[in-house]
Amino acid sequence: MFVIGIPTLNEADNISRLVKQIDEYAVNLGKEIIIINSDSKSTDGTPQIFLETKTYNTKVSIVSEAKGKGYNVRNIFEYAINHVPNFSGLILIDGDVVSMKKMWLEKIFIAIESGNDLIIPNYARKSFEGNATNHFIYPMLVKFFKRDMPYQCISGDFGFSRGLIKDLTLKCNWHKYTLGYGIDIFLTLTAILKSYKIKEIDLQSKIHKKSFEKIEKIFLEVSQSFFETINDNSLNQDKLRLNINFESHSRQFIKSSDILSSNDIENLKLRALFLLQEEKQYLHGLSEVEWDGILSNTINNIYRYSSEEHSLYLLPLYLLRVYNYLKYN
Repeated sequence: MFVIGIPTLNEADNISRLVKQIDEYAVNLGKEIIIINSDSKSTDGTPQIFLETKTYNTKVSIVSEAKGKGYNVRNIFEYAINHVPNFSGLILIDGDVVSMKKMWLEKIFIAIESGNDLIIPNYARKSFEGNATNHFIYPMLVKFFKRDMPYQCISGDFGFSRGLIKDLTLKCNWHKYTLGYGIDIFLTLTAILKSYKIKEIDLQSKIHKKSFEKIEKIFLEVSQSFFETINDNSLNQDKLRLNINFESHSRQFIKSSDILSSNDIENLKLRALFLLQEEKQYLHGLSEVEWDGILSNTINNIYRYSSEEHSLYLLPLYLLRVYNYLKYN
């Protein structure tokens, strides 16, 4: 028995299609599943549409007064532990995914059954997507652990062993930054720090709703969760034993007519300069080399400042790095 969890907020236009796909693929693969929709009290009827969708496998709806993906994820985990005690593994799928394929579930099922604790997808993405991943999380993980890391540790879609789910739910501090966009890095970083067996698998392309307009909010929540999770876990680098394996570990981008406007890109620089109260400096944003130096300095002082201090300092500089990347690449 596998648990499939779908955290949602206002996904009425997609939830039925996604649930039908998950149910059909699981049946075709011969897997018994329970599908849990954990919803943040959507105003568009997402939970009702979920329950009305006809499926072969059992469905469970959880509606929370609290809003935030982290609340939804924790509700899914707790339900699995308390009501599906013998589940083999758990898979999280974002509620806005429109590119779900049978191969996704098949490869995650196989990876869990092969003894991996955390399965992290490696997707082909549009060039302007995944900015918090490409320009912050991935380089920071590489610098902090001094070795290569999975590319997309905040992808939103993951596979978990039952042991890791129990550890995350019952033994870890779900700090305040886990409640929103910071949940993904909390889950993956905790698994890394606790030396769980991690596998990166290739799942081709992922298509979902745009999130570029929330670039500041996403960065602040993700970065603060990163720093807070590091601070929550005492770490002896000499004794840490990382157990991470990759399928191909190749970066791929998909061509798309869906591009950002020049105004969207220029507004990144204007916002950053406003936050910095600068007008003449950083006119070209920050190059990869300049940004790399800033991240290295942050790692060297990681325990010196609070999570909020780190993130607020980095925010305008991050916007300048993203601006430079989108403008000149």
